[in-house]
Amino acid sequence: MYDTSGQFLSGSTREFVISNGYGKLRLYDVCASVKPVIDHQACDYLLSKAVPTECGKYVIYASQKGDLAKCDLRMNFRMVHKFKGAKGSIRDIAVQENYVACIGLDRYLRVYHHETKETLANVYLRQKLNTVLIDPSTVQDYTNAYLELKKELIEKEEKDHEEFCNSTFKTRSKRRRQPGGPGEPVGKQKQFKFEE
Repeated sequence: MYDTSGQFLSGSTREFVISNGYGKLRLYDVCASVKPVIDHQACDYLLSKAVPTECGKYVIYASQKGDLAKCDLRMNFRMVHKFKGAKGSIRDIAVQENYVACIGLDRYLRVYHHETKETLANVYLRQKLNTVLIDPSTVQDYTNAYLELKKELIEKEEKDHEEFCNSTFKTRSKRRRQPGGPGEPVGKQKQFKFEE
């Protein structure tokens, strides 16, 4: 079987998800049968981790190649989207509320928002890490701090853009062309306008 990770779905004592070394995701139901209910080939590489979300509708998995993706359980593990940024083998994933944290051999801790797939943090930690855990008591504080920081950055960008537009596009007085200057046709002194 070569199973690499397994975890029960949140709020369930009979259904659990398993990832294996052949790139397969399997959903088992203890009460239904011994064989997997869903057997899906996610990729051609070893899957290092598969973690279901708290809502129980999605599974986030990581591969040895460095892929981090989210798939839908209700659609037979159909991929919803991929998270960008990870390079090298991903060793562990942690999911808490709307956050996904992953670490790998590139020595970075990356935090994503699993609904918007936005990268919230990207921290170099100098060591090869094997396990990551999100503390549920700090999630709300981190969310509030992140939202405040994002609001400040948006306001700063708008202010800088407005200052740039004001300094660049302000009205300038038109230069009058000197008679006989460059660009003046030779031999012509006046141009007549005909009245209609």
